[in-house]
Amino acid sequence: MKNLMILFFILTSIAYTQNKDVDAYKNASGIKEPILKIDALKKFTSEFQKSNYSPRAFFEIANNYLDLNKTDSALIFAEKYVDFYPADGRLNPYNNMAYTLISKKKGLDTALAYSQRAVQFARSKKIPNISMYLDTYAAAEYALGKYKEALDAQTEAIKGHEDDPEYLLSLAIYQDAAGDTKEALNTAANVLLKGDDQTGMDKFTEWLQKIAPDGNARVHMKKEISERTVNDFLLSGKGGDKYKSRSTAAVFYSAMMLDLDTAETWAKESVNSINDSTTIEDQIQFHKNLALVYAAEEKTMTALKELDKVENYVDPWDAGFWLTLGNIYEKQKENKKALDAYVSGLYAFENPTIKSAAITLLNKMNLKEEDLKKMIEKKQKEATTFKTGKYHSKSGGKVLLAELFTGAECGPCQGADVAYDGLAEFFPRNSLAILEYHLNIPGPDPMTNPDTYNRYKYYGGNFGTPTAILEGKEIITGGGPKYLAANRFNLYKYALSKYEKQKPEIIISGKAVKKGNDINVLLNLKGKTKNPRDVIHIALVEKSINYTGSNSIDKHRFVVRNLLDSESGTQINSNKISKSFDLNNIEEGLKSYLDDPTRQPSWRPSFGPPSWKARTDKLNRDNLAIVAWIQNPESREIINSVFVDIK
Repeated sequence: MKNLMILFFILTSIAYTQNKDVDAYKNASGIKEPILKIDALKKFTSEFQKSNYSPRAFFEIANNYLDLNKTDSALIFAEKYVDFYPADGRLNPYNNMAYTLISKKKGLDTALAYSQRAVQFARSKKIPNISMYLDTYAAAEYALGKYKEALDAQTEAIKGHEDDPEYLLSLAIYQDAAGDTKEALNTAANVLLKGDDQTGMDKFTEWLQKIAPDGNARVHMKKEISERTVNDFLLSGKGGDKYKSRSTAAVFYSAMMLDLDTAETWAKESVNSINDSTTIEDQIQFHKNLALVYAAEEKTMTALKELDKVENYVDPWDAGFWLTLGNIYEKQKENKKALDAYVSGLYAFENPTIKSAAITLLNKMNLKEEDLKKMIEKKQKEATTFKTGKYHSKSGGKVLLAELFTGAECGPCQGADVAYDGLAEFFPRNSLAILEYHLNIPGPDPMTNPDTYNRYKYYGGNFGTPTAILEGKEIITGGGPKYLAANRFNLYKYALSKYEKQKPEIIISGKAVKKGNDINVLLNLKGKTKNPRDVIHIALVEKSINYTGSNSIDKHRFVVRNLLDSESGTQINSNKISKSFDLNNIEEGLKSYLDDPTRQPSWRPSFGPPSWKARTDKLNRDNLAIVAWIQNPESREIINSVFVDIK
């Protein structure tokens, strides 16, 4: 996923304003023939020299020249891309260009220089997420054959990412290159434990054979490393509770084809532990992991039953799931179903292992790779135009709350944003209230405000966008292009279904009346919460805002414009709560933020001076609503919510 996220970042962070030049840029960038596209983009940058789409054009020109093996020309435009930004705003451009050059294996000296500058800049500004810049720098050193330097940089980069399989895999590769293959083998075992990366397995097998060419010695070493890796993992407590840890360890054993009886026992225990407090993501993982163990044991029908339970909700980029599903269907001689499974694992991200399996199957079916491409495009189109269906109430009287942390410059937020639109269409407002908090991730978003950022910090402030938080407890990260909206919608709806039948401890009702520049809110609470420390939150939301950022989402719904009494809410001292929003004051606060966001902690120094395509500091006063909810400040559990239209 790291490479996928970097790709989204490159494509969406290099421009965040859009003027009348947008059509000219889109026409030029839409040309497929590389030479013609380069000429059109050059013309664009000449005619619109001050356009904020110019760096994006320079980047695409450089990229196309790299594909044409014209490295010298590419580097000229790489420099133009970087130089477009002010000196204090070049951190991400340096890193983006370095990463691109490394991935294309061209201009590596320039890639190293760019990555060095990015790291130096990050250090000087004390950027907290320096790991991503060190990771790129390490890759540049490795590509140039400087293995010790690469290992030193990656050893620093991995701090805080010790459980990230992609960072670990890079570390293992550099360890081997620097001459410590045995340590690389141990690191690769951790890669396999913390992810199902096929490259990790290939490397583990390669290095194991390198160290232990004798078959018996190889089997013994594999068993020894695997058992030590699992024992250290279980004792560390890093895998979560007992059931999460054992479920993860079970998959590792199944991948290694070791101790499958223990693996099955652990995986079954995890599935049997599922109850109302188990998160949806854990439920999906437990069923998937048990299926992977069954598949390793050749219990294909039993594995298929487990996969079927979660197929509609599993991440489209979960290579292990779709590869296993496809393999099982192939064994059953159901080639069409197998190919569809592979397509489901390719339409979000082109995983090379799945693609290889799909092409092998295509050959058996006398089909061509072009047929696979068409199937993927069809899947993407179907997923983009999904139908939500109709809601049939199962409610126990509770109004559920769905919060989304998103951003207009966030490419992967497309899928989540459209999925939340689907939730708004599927659920009536007396069953589901929605709040969308905009953030400056990865680039400046004018719908961000101090309240949305503070709410982000309320939940820890340690996650990216998009992140959905349902009922204060179900935290679901990840998104993608618009064609992943159907998957995200199904997952969010499935997670919310856990809470539909709950009978709330307290009922919230009320009204909101606009009078001049004020909105007067009167809430009535019927019942009493079990926890006297529970607080009530009241948000002013704009039901829709028209604004197009670089991720092309043009309408944003239920955008939080103000939180009364801060992001932490206020104590409940009465069963009648009377509050007011001063619209003039709110607009003044939004204006002040957009005038100089650099004073706010939500603004990153790497953004440079603020520049807005459009300002969103004026409220559409005829398009406002109130969302109120009661929340446990310790567990973050939502007790109940209410959506109130303003009269």
